[in-house]
Amino acid sequence: MTEDPTPENLRKNLFPDPLKLKIDWDAVDNDENYAVFLADEIADESCRAAEMLGEIGDKSAVKPLIRLLNGEMEGHIYRVMSVNEIDDEYDEFVMVEGTIMTAAEALGKIGDKRAIEPLIKVLDSSDDWDIRDAVKEALEKLGHTIDDSDNLAEPSKEEVEAEKQRTEKAILDGLKDWL
Repeated sequence: MTEDPTPENLRKNLFPDPLKLKIDWDAVDNDENYAVFLADEIADESCRAAEMLGEIGDKSAVKPLIRLLNGEMEGHIYRVMSVNEIDDEYDEFVMVEGTIMTAAEALGKIGDKRAIEPLIKVLDSSDDWDIRDAVKEALEKLGHTIDDSDNLAEPSKEEVEAEKQRTEKAILDGLKDWL
């Protein structure tokens, strides 16, 4: 999908429009796996574009990367998966989580201080430790000192166990739907 790696084209690819992609819509309508695959490809394309923008340090990408950081990709993924009424919250979460983490990493690499406040908001609102780690690393790259007010306590044993049980349940639910 990323054929033209110019910053302008990469910024457009942060939010690939499924309606402009070469999509076999009959396959999407008739094959749940194809719709999930397609949504995953859209999320991957978004991540590739964000990574490249971070590598080249494109400051004009800060605002669209902040939109990606705020989870705006979820609507694009949902739009594809809803075509044949797929309700796979686990897959959707993994795809959205990946785009948020990649956006945080890219913002850290770009080094624009405008990203600090949105990164702190994600840090304060997310209970996902992978996202929080990516955000903390980005904030450190931006020179932001993380202190106790950023609520960075490690999870308790009970919280880790509860998260493990939620993840296992989501995986089992996904397997039940698949079988």
